[in-house]
Amino acid sequence: MKKTFGIFGLLLVVFLATAYMADSFLTPFNLENLIRRTSLFGIISIGVAFVIITGGIDLSIGSVICLVGCGLPFLLRVDYQPEQQAALTEINASKATITLQSSVGFSPGDHLRLYDSTAKNGGIYTVKQVGGKTLSLDPAPTDNDRRGSVVGVFPIDQSDAEQKTIMLANAHLRVLDQVTFVEADGTVGQTSRITASQNGQYTIHDPPTDSAQYIMGLHRHQRTSVPVALALVLLVSLGIGLSHGYLVAKIKLQPFVVTLCGLLLYRGLTRGFTEDQTQGFQAEYPNLRLIATAKLGEVDYAQALILFGGITIAAGIGWLLWQSKKNTPTNERRWPIIPIVLGAGIALCGLYQAKHVPVIEEGFSEEQSLTSIKVPTDGNQTLAIDLPAGTRKFVLEGQEASNKWIPLTQKEIESSTSSYETKVPPLKIIRERTEKDWLAARIRVLVREDHVVLPLGARTVLVEARDAKGQWMPLGEPKAI
Repeated sequence: MKKTFGIFGLLLVVFLATAYMADSFLTPFNLENLIRRTSLFGIISIGVAFVIITGGIDLSIGSVICLVGCGLPFLLRVDYQPEQQAALTEINASKATITLQSSVGFSPGDHLRLYDSTAKNGGIYTVKQVGGKTLSLDPAPTDNDRRGSVVGVFPIDQSDAEQKTIMLANAHLRVLDQVTFVEADGTVGQTSRITASQNGQYTIHDPPTDSAQYIMGLHRHQRTSVPVALALVLLVSLGIGLSHGYLVAKIKLQPFVVTLCGLLLYRGLTRGFTEDQTQGFQAEYPNLRLIATAKLGEVDYAQALILFGGITIAAGIGWLLWQSKKNTPTNERRWPIIPIVLGAGIALCGLYQAKHVPVIEEGFSEEQSLTSIKVPTDGNQTLAIDLPAGTRKFVLEGQEASNKWIPLTQKEIESSTSSYETKVPPLKIIRERTEKDWLAARIRVLVREDHVVLPLGARTVLVEARDAKGQWMPLGEPKAI
C-alpha cells in the first residue's frame, strides 16, 4: 500500500509541476488527449501484468499492436478506378483512329477523354466506330503519337448545384462511388462522392461546377469486407498468442528469446506489406474510425467525462460499502479511495470543459482572399510560383497596351491547408506562345477558401457573422463534425 501511494504521490507531483510550468497543460483538450493516449498503455499493461506475474516477459507486444493496427486499414483499403480505361499503342491523326493496348468495351456513341499525349491531342472525343482494339474518333486527333491513355466519360444531362444532383445516362454508378467533373476541353475538376442514386439521378456530396459538362465515373473497389478484416486481425492476434504460449510452455524456450524474435518478425512483416507508408481509414468507414480513434461519436465530450467520472465514483463507493459489509480490515479499506478520487478528477475536468466552449473569430478582407502574383519578365526557365493556402481557382492573365488584363488560361484545384505550387513560363515565353506583345503577366487567385483550425475535440461548429451594430448573427444551423 505504501508503494502504491508513493507512486501515486510521485505522479501527483509531476502533474502539479507540469501544470505550474505550462499554462496549456490543464486545458480540457490537453487532458482529454492525455487520457486517450495513456488509456492505450493501460489496456496493454493488463496483458503484460499477467505475463510478469507468471515470471515471464514479452518484448513483442508493441510489434504485435503495430502489425494488427496497420493490418486492419491495409485489409480495408479502398481504391477508385474508372471502368473504361486503357493505354494507347498508336494515335493516327490522318485516319482519325486510336489503337488500344486492350479492349475495354467502348461502343459507338461513347465519349472518352484522351490524355498523356501531346497537348493538342488532349480533350473529349466521341467514338464513331469500333473495330477490335481500334476506335474511330470524332473529331480527329491533331498529332500522330504512340503515347497516351483514354478513359470513358459520361455527358451531364442535367445538374442542380443547390440540390447537389446530376442526371447521367448509362453511367451505372452506385452509392459511395465517386465522380470527377470534366470540362469540354478535357480539363479535370473536383471529385465528389455519390451519396444517393435513383433512376439515373445521382446526389453527390459537393455541388457540381458550372463549367463541367462530363463526369468520369470512379468505381469503388474495397479490398475486403469489414467483418472479414476484423476476423482476420483477431485470428492473427490469437495465433500469435497461442504460438508464443506453445513455444514457452511446451517447447520450454526462454520467453525473452521467443518474444525478441517475434518483435523482429512482426515489425519486418508490417514494414514489408505497408512499404513504410502510413496506414489509415482516410475518408472511409466513419463508424469504424470512431472506435479506432477512441471517440464517442456525437456524444459531447464534457458530458462523457462527467458520466465516466460519476461511474468511477459510484464503483469506488460500491467497493467501499462491500468491504464494510464483509468486515474488511480497516487498513485495506483505503483502496476504494483511488477510484473515488480519480472519478472526481475526471468529473471536474468534464465540468471545466462544459463551461469553456471555445469561440473562434476569423475575419478576411478582399485583399487577403484575392491575390495577384506578377510573373517575372526576364529569363527562359519555367518558374515555380507558390499560391496561397486554400486556393481553389486561379487564372493566368496578360496585360494589353490599354492596361486591360485578358485571361489566358484558368485552372481549378482542390483546396489545401498548405500552399500550392504551379509552373508558369516567363513573360518572354508567354509572348511567343500567344503571339502577342503583352506588357505584363500575372497569376490571379479567383476563388480561395480560408481554413480555420478548430481546437482538439471540437464536435459542433456554428458559423456567425457580426453586423454593423456589433451583434453576432448565426448564418446557419450548428454542424456536427
